[in-house]
Formats: sequence, structure tokens, C-alpha cells
Amino acid sequence: LFKNVIRGLKFKYRPDKFENPALQTLWRNIEATALNKGEPDEFIDLTIPSVENQNRKISGYVDELKQMIFPPGYVMGTTKKSAAAKRKVRKNNLFNF
Repeated sequence: LFKNVIRGLKFKYRPDKFENPALQTLWRNIEATALNKGEPDEFIDLTIPSVENQNRKISGYVDELKQMIFPPGYVMGTTKKSAAAKRKVRKNNLFNF
């Protein structure tokens, strides 16, 4: 099952298809300054994976994974806070009146 998920998320990497986001932002800022534009043109960072695309590719496996990982009748809920977490909350709320 996990092999199928990984296969679904794999793609052939081609470095020429990805522009360096830092350089593109720099060039767009230089262009905006040179042309007296208020804001630089929008840059779509292709190095960040598309969550929607990933969800579409593995949507058939999500229920199967949940059944494998969580026992039957499992209800996702809140966890108990540790004493350290409670102290931290009290410390942060010390000056909130």
C-alpha cells in the first residue's frame, strides 16, 4: 500500500522546469523598481508541491491507510495536556487581565 502511495507521488525531476525562487523574486523586484511599478509581478513558486495535486493522486489510498493505522472504533479527540504545558499556559497568561 505504501509503495502505491509513493509511486503516486513520484515524478520525473527536470531541473530546467524549476526556477530559483530567490533569484526570480530579486529579478521581479529589480524590474518593478526600474519600470516604476508599485508592486512586482506575481511569481508562482513551482518548488512548492501542489497539495491539491498530491491529494488527487493518493485519494484512493487515504481510507485504506486510515484503516491500517487506526484501530476500529478509534475516535480522534483531544489529548490530555501535560503538567509542563499547563504551567506554560499559566505563565503566558500571567499578565493578561
